[in-house]
Amino acid sequence: MENPSFPGVFQLVLMAEGALFSCRDLYVTNNGRFYRQNCGLDQVPRDIPAPALQVRLSDNKITSLPAGVFRNLSQCTELVLDKNNISIVSKKAFIGLKNLAKLSLLENNILTIQEDTFTEQVSLKFLHLSHNSLSVIKSRSLAGLENLEHLFLASNRIKEIETGSLTGLRNLRTCRLIRNKLSVIKVGMFNNLSKCLILELQSNNISIIEKEAFRGTESLKQLKLTYNKISVICQETFAGLTNMRTLHVSFNEISLIEPGSFADLKIVDQLYFSKSELSVIQPGIFYNLPRCKYLNLAGNFIAAVENDSFRNMSSLTTLYLNHNKISVIKKHSFAGLQGLKCLYLSENRISVIENGSFSVLENIEFLDLYANSLSVIQPGTFNHLFHCRELRLDKNNISVIDDEAFNQLYSVGRITLHHNRLTSLTANHFINMPRPLEVILSSQNPRPAERIWNCSSLCWLKHEQEQETVVFGRGWPKQHPLCDGDRDWESLQCEQRGKTGTSSTKTGFDILEVECEASWRHCQSWSHCAGWFAFETCIGLCLTEKIQLFRENAILCA
Repeated sequence: MENPSFPGVFQLVLMAEGALFSCRDLYVTNNGRFYRQNCGLDQVPRDIPAPALQVRLSDNKITSLPAGVFRNLSQCTELVLDKNNISIVSKKAFIGLKNLAKLSLLENNILTIQEDTFTEQVSLKFLHLSHNSLSVIKSRSLAGLENLEHLFLASNRIKEIETGSLTGLRNLRTCRLIRNKLSVIKVGMFNNLSKCLILELQSNNISIIEKEAFRGTESLKQLKLTYNKISVICQETFAGLTNMRTLHVSFNEISLIEPGSFADLKIVDQLYFSKSELSVIQPGIFYNLPRCKYLNLAGNFIAAVENDSFRNMSSLTTLYLNHNKISVIKKHSFAGLQGLKCLYLSENRISVIENGSFSVLENIEFLDLYANSLSVIQPGTFNHLFHCRELRLDKNNISVIDDEAFNQLYSVGRITLHHNRLTSLTANHFINMPRPLEVILSSQNPRPAERIWNCSSLCWLKHEQEQETVVFGRGWPKQHPLCDGDRDWESLQCEQRGKTGTSSTKTGFDILEVECEASWRHCQSWSHCAGWFAFETCIGLCLTEKIQLFRENAILCA
Protein backbone atom coordinates (compact mmCIF):
# COMPACT_ATOMS: atom_id res chain seq x y z
CA MET A 1 0.00 0.00 0.00
CA GLU A 2 1.42 3.38 -1.01
CA ASN A 3 1.79 5.91 1.78
CA PRO A 4 0.21 9.22 0.70
CA SER A 5 2.55 11.17 2.97
CA PHE A 6 5.59 9.65 1.28
CA PRO A 7 4.93 9.44 -2.50
CA GLY A 8 6.54 6.47 -4.19
CA VAL A 9 7.33 4.79 -0.88
CA PHE A 10 5.51 1.69 0.28
CA GLN A 11 4.55 1.48 3.94
CA LEU A 12 5.35 -1.70 5.88
CA VAL A 13 2.65 -2.85 8.29
CA LEU A 14 4.25 -3.78 11.65
CA MET A 15 3.10 -6.49 13.98
CA ALA A 16 5.25 -5.13 16.82
CA GLU A 17 7.37 -2.09 17.46
CA GLY A 18 10.56 -4.15 17.86
CA ALA A 19 10.11 -6.31 14.74
CA LEU A 20 13.13 -6.94 12.49
CA PHE A 21 13.12 -5.83 8.86
CA SER A 22 15.21 -6.46 5.81
CA CYS A 23 17.55 -3.56 5.10
CA ARG A 24 16.42 -3.69 1.50
CA ASP A 25 13.09 -2.36 2.67
CA LEU A 26 12.38 1.15 3.77
CA TYR A 27 10.68 1.25 7.14
CA VAL A 28 8.40 4.27 7.22
CA THR A 29 5.21 4.51 9.28
CA ASN A 30 2.35 6.88 8.78
CA ASN A 31 3.67 9.21 11.48
CA GLY A 32 6.84 10.02 9.59
CA ARG A 33 9.49 7.61 10.86
CA PHE A 34 12.45 6.56 8.72
CA TYR A 35 14.58 3.79 10.23
CA ARG A 36 17.58 2.08 8.64
CA GLN A 37 19.52 0.62 11.53
CA ASN A 38 22.23 -2.06 11.37
CA CYS A 39 22.15 -2.12 7.60
CA GLY A 40 25.86 -1.75 6.84
CA LEU A 41 25.39 1.71 5.28
CA ASP A 42 28.64 3.62 4.65
CA GLN A 43 26.94 6.94 3.89
CA VAL A 44 23.71 8.76 4.63
CA PRO A 45 20.96 7.49 2.27
CA ARG A 46 19.83 9.94 -0.39
CA ASP A 47 16.27 8.65 -0.49
CA ILE A 48 15.09 9.86 2.91
CA PRO A 49 11.60 11.34 2.26
CA ALA A 50 11.36 15.09 2.86
CA PRO A 51 8.31 14.79 5.18
CA ALA A 52 10.24 12.48 7.56
CA LEU A 53 9.97 13.62 11.18
CA GLN A 54 12.16 11.00 12.82
CA VAL A 55 15.31 9.60 11.14
CA ARG A 56 17.36 6.82 12.73
CA LEU A 57 20.50 5.50 11.06
CA SER A 58 22.25 3.88 14.02
CA ASP A 59 24.55 0.83 13.96
CA ASN A 60 25.86 1.40 10.45
CA LYS A 61 29.30 2.23 9.01
CA ILE A 62 28.82 5.86 8.07
CA THR A 63 32.19 7.68 8.26
CA SER A 64 31.36 11.33 7.51
CA LEU A 65 28.59 13.89 7.37
CA PRO A 66 29.25 16.12 4.31
CA ALA A 67 27.79 19.58 3.80
CA GLY A 68 24.07 19.69 2.99
CA VAL A 69 23.49 15.97 3.47
CA PHE A 70 20.22 16.68 5.31
CA ARG A 71 19.22 19.87 3.44
CA ASN A 72 15.77 18.52 2.40
CA LEU A 73 14.67 17.42 5.88
CA SER A 74 13.24 20.71 7.07
CA GLN A 75 10.44 18.95 9.00
CA CYS A 76 12.71 16.49 10.82
CA THR A 77 12.61 16.84 14.61
CA GLU A 78 14.80 13.86 15.59
CA LEU A 79 18.03 12.61 13.99
CA VAL A 80 19.87 9.63 15.49
CA LEU A 81 23.26 8.51 14.11
CA ASP A 82 24.56 6.49 17.06
CA LYS A 83 27.19 3.77 16.74
CA ASN A 84 28.63 4.56 13.35
CA ASN A 85 32.25 5.36 12.40
CA ILE A 86 31.73 9.09 11.92
CA SER A 87 34.94 11.05 12.36
CA ILE A 88 34.31 14.10 10.17
CA VAL A 89 31.36 16.46 10.54
CA SER A 90 31.24 19.25 7.97
CA LYS A 91 30.60 22.75 9.23
CA LYS A 92 27.44 22.81 7.10
CA ALA A 93 26.36 19.21 7.66
CA PHE A 94 23.12 20.16 9.43
CA ILE A 95 21.97 22.93 7.11
CA GLY A 96 18.24 22.57 6.45
CA LEU A 97 17.38 20.95 9.81
CA LYS A 98 15.61 24.05 11.09
CA ASN A 99 13.08 22.16 13.26
CA LEU A 100 15.49 19.63 14.75
CA ALA A 101 14.84 19.13 18.47
CA LYS A 102 17.02 16.06 19.15
CA LEU A 103 20.41 15.16 17.64
CA SER A 104 22.29 12.08 18.83
CA LEU A 105 25.78 11.14 17.63
CA LEU A 106 26.61 8.75 20.46
CA GLU A 107 29.53 6.32 20.04
CA ASN A 108 31.27 7.60 16.97
CA ASN A 109 34.82 8.87 16.45
CA ILE A 110 34.21 12.59 16.02
CA LEU A 111 37.44 14.53 16.56
CA THR A 112 36.15 18.09 16.53
CA ILE A 113 33.04 20.20 16.26
CA GLN A 114 33.82 23.14 14.02
CA GLU A 115 32.72 26.64 14.91
CA ASP A 116 29.17 27.63 13.88
CA THR A 117 28.22 24.03 13.05
CA PHE A 118 24.79 24.41 14.72
CA THR A 119 23.84 28.00 13.86
CA GLU A 120 20.58 26.92 12.14
CA GLN A 121 19.50 24.52 14.92
CA VAL A 122 17.72 27.13 17.02
CA SER A 123 15.06 24.56 18.02
CA LEU A 124 17.54 21.94 19.27
CA LYS A 125 16.87 20.88 22.85
CA PHE A 126 18.87 17.64 23.14
CA LEU A 127 22.45 17.15 21.87
CA HIS A 128 24.20 13.84 22.55
CA LEU A 129 27.91 13.71 21.67
CA SER A 130 29.08 11.25 24.31
CA HIS A 131 31.61 8.49 23.54
CA ASN A 132 33.50 10.29 20.81
CA SER A 133 37.07 11.63 20.51
CA LEU A 134 36.56 15.33 21.15
CA SER A 135 39.51 17.04 22.85
CA VAL A 136 38.56 20.73 22.77
CA ILE A 137 35.26 22.59 22.85
CA LYS A 138 35.99 25.75 20.89
CA SER A 139 34.49 29.11 21.71
CA ARG A 140 31.86 28.90 18.95
CA SER A 141 31.44 25.13 18.60
CA LEU A 142 28.01 25.36 20.21
CA ALA A 143 27.05 28.80 18.95
CA GLY A 144 23.37 29.24 18.06
CA LEU A 145 22.04 26.64 20.51
CA GLU A 146 20.26 29.15 22.69
CA ASN A 147 17.32 26.78 23.30
CA LEU A 148 19.41 23.70 24.10
CA GLU A 149 18.31 22.04 27.37
CA HIS A 150 20.43 18.87 27.57
CA LEU A 151 24.09 18.61 26.52
CA PHE A 152 25.86 15.25 26.85
CA LEU A 153 29.64 15.23 26.27
CA ALA A 154 30.60 12.27 28.44
CA SER A 155 33.41 9.84 27.64
CA ASN A 156 35.40 12.01 25.27
CA ARG A 157 38.98 13.30 25.65
CA ILE A 158 38.10 16.90 26.42
CA LYS A 159 41.02 18.73 28.03
CA GLU A 160 39.84 22.25 27.43
CA ILE A 161 36.59 24.16 27.24
CA GLU A 162 37.46 27.54 25.77
CA THR A 163 36.10 30.63 27.49
CA GLY A 164 32.67 31.48 26.12
CA SER A 165 31.98 28.00 24.70
CA LEU A 166 28.92 27.51 26.88
CA THR A 167 27.94 31.15 27.36
CA GLY A 168 25.17 31.12 24.76
CA LEU A 169 23.40 28.10 26.26
CA ARG A 170 21.15 30.24 28.42
CA ASN A 171 18.38 27.59 28.57
CA LEU A 172 20.60 24.62 29.40
CA ARG A 173 19.23 22.37 32.17
CA THR A 174 21.68 19.43 32.13
CA CYS A 175 25.39 19.44 31.26
CA ARG A 176 27.21 16.11 31.37
CA LEU A 177 31.02 16.11 31.09
CA ILE A 178 31.73 12.78 32.79
CA ARG A 179 34.90 10.81 31.98
CA ASN A 180 36.96 13.42 30.20
CA LYS A 181 40.42 14.87 30.84
CA LEU A 182 39.62 18.24 32.38
CA SER A 183 42.19 19.25 35.00
CA VAL A 184 41.20 22.82 35.88
CA ILE A 185 37.78 24.40 36.34
CA LYS A 186 38.39 28.00 35.35
CA VAL A 187 36.51 31.15 36.22
CA GLY A 188 34.04 31.92 33.44
CA MET A 189 33.84 28.37 32.12
CA PHE A 190 30.17 28.13 33.08
CA ASN A 191 29.17 31.79 32.76
CA ASN A 192 25.56 32.53 31.89
CA LEU A 193 24.26 29.01 32.60
CA SER A 194 21.66 30.62 34.84
CA LYS A 195 19.05 27.88 34.27
CA CYS A 196 21.34 24.86 34.53
CA LEU A 197 20.13 22.43 37.21
CA ILE A 198 22.56 19.51 36.87
CA LEU A 199 26.32 19.70 36.19
CA GLU A 200 28.24 16.42 36.03
CA LEU A 201 32.05 16.57 36.09
CA GLN A 202 32.94 13.24 37.68
CA SER A 203 35.81 11.02 36.51
CA ASN A 204 38.04 13.75 35.09
CA ASN A 205 41.52 14.81 36.25
CA ILE A 206 40.33 17.93 38.07
CA SER A 207 42.83 19.05 40.70
CA ILE A 208 42.12 22.79 40.74
CA ILE A 209 38.84 24.65 41.01
CA GLU A 210 39.48 28.36 40.71
CA LYS A 211 37.77 30.66 43.17
CA GLU A 212 34.18 31.45 42.17
CA ALA A 213 34.47 29.10 39.18
CA PHE A 214 30.76 28.29 39.42
CA ARG A 215 29.55 31.87 39.36
CA GLY A 216 26.83 32.14 36.72
CA THR A 217 25.14 28.87 37.65
CA GLU A 218 22.87 30.26 40.37
CA SER A 219 20.09 27.73 39.65
CA LEU A 220 22.34 24.68 39.96
CA LYS A 221 20.78 22.02 42.20
CA GLN A 222 23.10 19.07 41.64
CA LEU A 223 26.89 19.17 41.19
CA LYS A 224 28.94 15.99 40.77
CA LEU A 225 32.72 16.13 41.18
CA THR A 226 33.42 12.54 42.25
CA TYR A 227 36.49 10.60 41.07
CA ASN A 228 38.81 13.55 40.54
CA LYS A 229 42.01 14.80 42.20
CA ILE A 230 40.71 17.71 44.25
CA SER A 231 42.77 18.20 47.43
CA VAL A 232 41.44 21.44 48.97
CA ILE A 233 38.00 22.98 49.28
CA CYS A 234 38.45 26.75 49.65
CA GLN A 235 36.03 29.34 50.97
CA GLU A 236 35.12 30.51 47.47
CA THR A 237 35.05 27.10 45.75
CA PHE A 238 31.26 26.90 45.80
CA ALA A 239 30.51 30.61 45.97
CA GLY A 240 27.22 31.59 44.38
CA LEU A 241 25.57 28.15 44.51
CA THR A 242 22.66 29.39 46.58
CA ASN A 243 20.17 26.83 45.18
CA MET A 244 22.41 23.77 45.53
CA ARG A 245 20.59 20.69 46.88
CA THR A 246 23.02 17.80 46.27
CA LEU A 247 26.83 18.06 46.20
CA HIS A 248 28.94 15.01 45.31
CA VAL A 249 32.69 15.33 46.00
CA SER A 250 33.50 11.73 47.02
CA PHE A 251 36.54 9.80 45.76
CA ASN A 252 38.95 12.72 45.66
CA GLU A 253 42.11 13.59 47.58
CA ILE A 254 40.57 16.20 49.86
CA SER A 255 42.62 16.78 53.00
CA LEU A 256 41.34 20.23 53.90
CA ILE A 257 37.94 21.90 53.95
CA GLU A 258 38.30 25.53 54.95
CA PRO A 259 35.73 26.90 57.41
CA GLY A 260 33.12 28.87 55.49
CA SER A 261 33.44 26.77 52.34
CA PHE A 262 29.69 26.06 52.40
CA ALA A 263 28.57 29.58 53.30
CA ASP A 264 26.31 29.88 50.23
CA LEU A 265 24.86 26.34 50.43
CA LYS A 266 22.17 27.24 52.91
CA ILE A 267 19.50 24.95 51.42
CA VAL A 268 21.68 21.97 50.48
CA ASP A 269 20.04 18.61 51.32
CA GLN A 270 22.84 16.11 50.71
CA LEU A 271 26.64 16.28 50.97
CA TYR A 272 28.92 13.45 49.79
CA PHE A 273 32.56 13.62 50.92
CA SER A 274 33.38 9.92 51.28
CA LYS A 275 36.62 8.22 50.20
CA SER A 276 38.96 11.18 50.47
CA GLU A 277 41.83 12.07 52.80
CA LEU A 278 40.16 14.10 55.54
CA SER A 279 41.83 13.50 58.91
CA VAL A 280 39.89 15.79 61.22
CA ILE A 281 36.50 17.48 61.33
CA GLN A 282 37.05 20.98 62.62
CA PRO A 283 34.36 23.08 64.30
CA GLY A 284 32.92 25.60 61.88
CA ILE A 285 33.11 23.57 58.68
CA PHE A 286 29.41 22.73 58.61
CA TYR A 287 28.02 25.75 60.48
CA ASN A 288 26.08 27.13 57.51
CA LEU A 289 24.10 24.00 56.59
CA PRO A 290 20.90 24.24 58.66
CA ARG A 291 18.81 22.32 56.10
CA CYS A 292 21.25 19.51 55.26
CA LYS A 293 19.66 16.09 55.85
CA TYR A 294 22.38 13.70 54.62
CA LEU A 295 26.15 13.89 55.21
CA ASN A 296 28.54 11.15 54.07
CA LEU A 297 32.11 11.28 55.42
CA ALA A 298 32.80 7.55 55.22
CA GLY A 299 36.12 6.12 54.11
CA ASN A 300 38.38 9.00 55.11
CA PHE A 301 41.20 9.11 57.66
CA ILE A 302 39.27 10.98 60.32
CA ALA A 303 40.86 10.32 63.71
CA ALA A 304 38.86 12.78 65.75
CA VAL A 305 35.49 14.47 65.65
CA GLU A 306 35.99 17.65 67.63
CA ASN A 307 33.33 19.00 69.97
CA ASP A 308 30.60 21.01 68.23
CA SER A 309 31.72 19.87 64.77
CA PHE A 310 28.10 19.53 63.62
CA ARG A 311 26.44 22.34 65.52
CA ASN A 312 23.73 24.17 63.54
CA MET A 313 22.90 21.01 61.55
CA SER A 314 19.59 20.44 63.29
CA SER A 315 17.96 19.01 60.14
CA LEU A 316 20.56 16.26 59.64
CA THR A 317 18.91 12.81 59.69
CA THR A 318 21.70 10.57 58.33
CA LEU A 319 25.43 10.77 59.14
CA TYR A 320 28.07 8.37 57.77
CA LEU A 321 31.38 8.30 59.66
CA ASN A 322 32.14 4.64 59.07
CA HIS A 323 35.49 3.38 57.72
CA ASN A 324 37.56 6.06 59.46
CA LYS A 325 40.12 6.01 62.30
CA ILE A 326 38.08 7.46 65.14
CA SER A 327 39.18 6.14 68.53
CA VAL A 328 37.26 8.32 70.99
CA ILE A 329 33.72 9.67 70.88
CA LYS A 330 33.77 12.90 72.86
CA LYS A 331 30.89 14.15 74.95
CA HIS A 332 29.98 16.99 72.59
CA SER A 333 31.01 15.43 69.27
CA PHE A 334 27.39 15.30 68.12
CA ALA A 335 26.09 18.45 69.77
CA GLY A 336 23.32 20.04 67.72
CA LEU A 337 22.18 16.83 66.01
CA GLN A 338 18.83 16.51 67.75
CA GLY A 339 17.15 15.42 64.50
CA LEU A 340 19.61 12.66 63.62
CA LYS A 341 17.97 9.27 62.93
CA CYS A 342 20.79 7.12 61.51
CA LEU A 343 24.41 7.24 62.70
CA TYR A 344 27.04 4.99 61.09
CA LEU A 345 30.25 4.59 63.11
CA SER A 346 31.20 1.08 62.02
CA GLU A 347 34.74 -0.01 61.18
CA ASN A 348 36.58 2.65 63.16
CA ARG A 349 38.88 2.16 66.14
CA ILE A 350 36.48 3.35 68.84
CA SER A 351 37.52 2.15 72.28
CA VAL A 352 36.10 4.97 74.40
CA ILE A 353 32.66 6.55 74.36
CA GLU A 354 32.55 9.39 76.85
CA ASN A 355 29.51 9.35 79.08
CA GLY A 356 26.71 11.43 77.56
CA SER A 357 28.14 11.41 74.03
CA PHE A 358 24.88 10.15 72.53
CA SER A 359 22.50 11.88 74.94
CA VAL A 360 21.71 14.66 72.49
CA LEU A 361 20.59 12.12 69.84
CA GLU A 362 17.09 11.90 71.22
CA ASN A 363 15.55 10.94 67.86
CA ILE A 364 18.13 8.36 66.76
CA GLU A 365 16.60 5.18 65.31
CA PHE A 366 19.67 3.29 64.08
CA LEU A 367 23.10 3.31 65.74
CA ASP A 368 25.89 1.31 64.10
CA LEU A 369 29.04 0.58 66.13
CA TYR A 370 29.97 -2.59 64.28
CA ALA A 371 33.66 -3.57 64.07
CA ASN A 372 35.27 -1.25 66.60
CA SER A 373 37.43 -1.80 69.68
CA LEU A 374 34.93 -1.41 72.50
CA SER A 375 35.64 -3.65 75.51
CA VAL A 376 33.28 -2.37 78.20
CA ILE A 377 29.81 -0.84 77.89
CA GLN A 378 29.43 1.54 80.81
CA PRO A 379 26.16 2.68 82.40
CA GLY A 380 24.87 5.81 80.72
CA THR A 381 26.51 5.08 77.36
CA PHE A 382 23.14 4.92 75.59
CA ASN A 383 21.09 7.17 77.85
CA HIS A 384 18.28 9.18 76.27
CA LEU A 385 18.19 7.05 73.10
CA PHE A 386 14.48 6.54 73.67
CA HIS A 387 13.62 6.07 69.97
CA CYS A 388 16.53 3.83 68.94
CA ARG A 389 15.16 0.75 67.14
CA GLU A 390 18.36 -1.04 66.18
CA LEU A 391 21.77 -1.15 67.88
CA ARG A 392 24.79 -2.86 66.29
CA LEU A 393 27.64 -3.81 68.65
CA ASP A 394 28.90 -6.92 66.89
CA LYS A 395 32.57 -7.52 66.10
CA ASN A 396 34.02 -5.52 68.99
CA ASN A 397 36.02 -6.75 71.99
CA ILE A 398 33.19 -6.40 74.49
CA SER A 399 33.61 -8.57 77.59
CA VAL A 400 31.51 -6.58 80.06
CA ILE A 401 28.13 -4.89 79.70
CA ASP A 402 26.92 -3.11 82.79
CA ASP A 403 23.46 -4.21 83.92
CA GLU A 404 22.13 -0.66 83.43
CA ALA A 405 23.88 0.07 80.12
CA PHE A 406 20.71 -0.53 78.08
CA ASN A 407 18.21 0.80 80.62
CA GLN A 408 16.89 3.63 78.44
CA LEU A 409 16.70 1.72 75.15
CA TYR A 410 12.93 1.55 75.34
CA SER A 411 12.34 1.10 71.58
CA VAL A 412 15.15 -1.24 70.48
CA GLY A 413 13.72 -4.16 68.53
CA ARG A 414 17.00 -5.56 67.24
CA ILE A 415 20.43 -5.77 68.88
CA THR A 416 23.51 -7.54 67.51
CA LEU A 417 26.23 -8.74 69.92
CA HIS A 418 28.03 -11.57 68.15
CA HIS A 419 31.81 -11.69 67.65
CA ASN A 420 32.63 -10.19 71.04
CA ARG A 421 34.18 -11.61 74.23
CA LEU A 422 30.90 -12.02 76.08
CA THR A 423 30.07 -15.39 77.59
CA SER A 424 26.98 -14.51 79.58
CA LEU A 425 24.14 -12.00 79.77
CA THR A 426 21.47 -11.38 82.38
CA ALA A 427 17.80 -10.58 82.02
CA ASN A 428 18.50 -7.09 83.35
CA HIS A 429 20.39 -6.19 80.19
CA PHE A 430 17.20 -6.40 78.09
CA ILE A 431 14.59 -5.73 80.74
CA ASN A 432 13.37 -2.45 79.25
CA MET A 433 13.42 -3.39 75.58
CA PRO A 434 10.05 -4.03 73.93
CA ARG A 435 8.94 -7.50 72.88
CA PRO A 436 9.24 -9.29 70.58
CA LEU A 437 12.99 -8.56 70.62
CA GLU A 438 15.48 -9.77 68.02
CA VAL A 439 18.82 -10.65 69.60
CA ILE A 440 21.78 -11.74 67.46
CA LEU A 441 24.35 -13.64 69.52
CA SER A 442 26.03 -15.57 66.70
CA SER A 443 26.59 -15.07 62.99
CA GLN A 444 24.59 -16.93 60.35
CA ASN A 445 27.64 -18.99 59.42
CA PRO A 446 29.62 -19.21 62.68
CA ARG A 447 33.34 -19.90 62.45
CA PRO A 448 35.27 -22.10 64.90
CA ALA A 449 36.84 -19.03 66.54
CA GLU A 450 33.47 -17.46 67.35
CA ARG A 451 32.83 -16.91 71.06
CA ILE A 452 31.17 -19.76 72.99
CA TRP A 453 28.43 -18.89 75.48
CA ASN A 454 27.86 -20.25 78.97
CA CYS A 455 24.39 -21.36 78.06
CA SER A 456 23.44 -22.52 81.57
CA SER A 457 23.37 -18.83 82.55
CA LEU A 458 21.03 -18.02 79.66
CA CYS A 459 18.00 -19.98 80.81
CA TRP A 460 16.07 -16.75 81.14
CA LEU A 461 16.73 -16.22 77.44
CA LYS A 462 15.64 -19.77 76.66
CA HIS A 463 12.33 -19.11 78.42
CA GLU A 464 11.81 -15.92 76.45
CA GLN A 465 12.52 -17.76 73.23
CA GLU A 466 9.90 -20.35 74.15
CA GLN A 467 7.41 -17.55 74.82
CA GLU A 468 8.38 -16.02 71.45
CA THR A 469 9.24 -12.74 73.17
CA VAL A 470 12.84 -13.11 71.95
CA VAL A 471 13.96 -14.36 68.53
CA PHE A 472 17.50 -15.09 67.35
CA GLY A 473 17.43 -13.49 63.93
CA ARG A 474 14.62 -13.61 61.43
CA GLY A 475 16.58 -15.33 58.71
CA TRP A 476 17.72 -18.93 58.32
CA PRO A 477 19.54 -20.53 60.00
CA LYS A 478 18.49 -19.15 63.38
CA GLN A 479 21.35 -17.30 65.06
CA HIS A 480 21.03 -18.74 68.57
CA PRO A 481 24.01 -18.83 70.97
CA LEU A 482 26.79 -21.38 70.51
CA CYS A 483 26.97 -23.30 73.77
CA ASP A 484 30.07 -24.37 75.66
CA GLY A 485 30.95 -28.03 76.10
CA ASP A 486 28.92 -30.53 74.13
CA ARG A 487 25.62 -28.85 74.78
CA ASP A 488 23.29 -27.69 72.07
CA TRP A 489 21.03 -24.68 72.51
CA GLU A 490 17.95 -26.42 71.20
CA SER A 491 18.33 -29.28 73.67
CA LEU A 492 19.30 -27.07 76.61
CA GLN A 493 17.34 -28.08 79.75
CA CYS A 494 16.23 -25.25 82.01
CA GLU A 495 13.95 -24.96 85.04
CA GLN A 496 10.33 -24.82 83.93
CA ARG A 497 8.30 -21.68 84.52
CA GLY A 498 5.63 -21.82 87.20
CA LYS A 499 1.96 -21.10 86.84
CA THR A 500 2.44 -17.52 87.97
CA GLY A 501 4.56 -16.85 84.92
CA THR A 502 7.76 -16.39 86.94
CA SER A 503 10.98 -18.38 86.99
CA SER A 504 14.23 -18.39 88.93
CA THR A 505 15.32 -15.47 86.72
CA LYS A 506 12.84 -12.75 85.89
CA THR A 507 12.52 -11.68 82.28
CA GLY A 508 11.55 -8.33 80.88
CA PHE A 509 8.21 -9.87 80.10
CA ASP A 510 7.73 -10.81 83.77
CA ILE A 511 8.60 -7.33 84.97
CA LEU A 512 6.14 -5.76 82.56
CA GLU A 513 3.39 -8.18 83.52
CA VAL A 514 3.84 -8.40 87.28
CA GLU A 515 5.56 -5.28 88.59
CA CYS A 516 4.44 -2.45 86.33
CA GLU A 517 0.68 -2.77 86.56
CA ALA A 518 0.21 -0.18 89.30
CA SER A 519 2.71 2.31 87.95
CA TRP A 520 1.23 1.95 84.48
CA ARG A 521 -1.98 3.52 85.74
CA HIS A 522 0.08 6.50 86.91
CA CYS A 523 1.68 6.75 83.48
CA GLN A 524 -1.67 6.81 81.74
CA SER A 525 -2.83 9.68 83.90
CA TRP A 526 0.10 11.78 82.68
CA SER A 527 -0.09 10.80 78.99
CA HIS A 528 -0.64 14.43 77.98
CA CYS A 529 2.81 15.51 79.19
CA ALA A 530 5.17 17.25 76.82
CA GLY A 531 8.94 17.38 76.39
CA TRP A 532 11.14 14.55 77.63
CA PHE A 533 8.33 13.36 79.88
CA ALA A 534 6.26 12.22 76.91
CA PHE A 535 3.96 9.25 76.84
CA GLU A 536 6.55 6.81 75.52
CA THR A 537 9.08 7.99 78.12
CA CYS A 538 6.40 7.31 80.69
CA ILE A 539 6.25 3.71 79.48
CA GLY A 540 10.00 3.44 79.84
CA LEU A 541 9.87 4.69 83.42
CA CYS A 542 7.33 2.01 84.22
CA LEU A 543 9.43 -0.73 82.74
CA THR A 544 12.55 0.36 84.61
CA GLU A 545 10.64 0.44 87.92
CA LYS A 546 11.76 4.03 88.49
CA ILE A 547 8.51 4.88 90.15
CA GLN A 548 10.15 7.37 92.49
CA LEU A 549 11.69 9.20 89.55
CA PHE A 550 8.28 9.25 87.93
CA ARG A 551 6.73 10.86 91.00
CA GLU A 552 9.54 13.36 91.47
CA ASN A 553 9.20 14.61 87.89
CA ALA A 554 5.44 14.64 87.75
CA ILE A 555 5.64 18.31 88.63
CA LEU A 556 6.92 18.91 85.09
CA CYS A 557 3.41 18.33 83.84
CA ALA A 558 1.79 20.78 86.20
